[in-house]
Amino acid sequence: MTTDVATSPKSGVSVVTFATGYSATYMGHVPTENSAGREYIDYCIEKVLDRCNVSESNMVAAYVAVRPCALLVYFVDADRRVTHTRHFDLARIAQCSAASGSHVTTLAWLYRETLSDVIQVVCHVTRFKSEKTARVVAAQLYDAFKSLYSDCQMALASSRLFAKMAQQRNRNVGHDNTAGFVCDEKE
Repeated sequence: MTTDVATSPKSGVSVVTFATGYSATYMGHVPTENSAGREYIDYCIEKVLDRCNVSESNMVAAYVAVRPCALLVYFVDADRRVTHTRHFDLARIAQCSAASGSHVTTLAWLYRETLSDVIQVVCHVTRFKSEKTARVVAAQLYDAFKSLYSDCQMALASSRLFAKMAQQRNRNVGHDNTAGFVCDEKE
């Protein structure tokens, strides 16, 4: 169920070997109207699936891997060679949903992308072989979100503590603008 990417020494082409990600089919993406909620994600999934029913060229074999700060999608060809990799920063994922409605094997996420200096929210959809796999990837995403949020909270608290210590140090020195440095005056 897992993959790792290695580069072939002869051809220099990346080849997927088994070790960290889940086999999936990338169904495609659609721009959104910046709405939220489970019903809206279901609507976006329907739009993507309708587009796939019209043209199956939108569907691409892929491997999905959750990392501490990113969701990685490795797009592969028929020979399981990585053609390209898409990096989705967790901080830009607005919402995700797995096993939603009648699409129990799908994972969808709303991603904030910057296109021509305009932020656009785009819904991406992948389909896994089983509902369990979709739920496992969603659980891994949840854990990564939770860890990222905790890290951000700790960094914020640390920066507040640093600012508070700097203010206290400045009060102890006096009201000059030396930012805590004491200058010895010689007469």
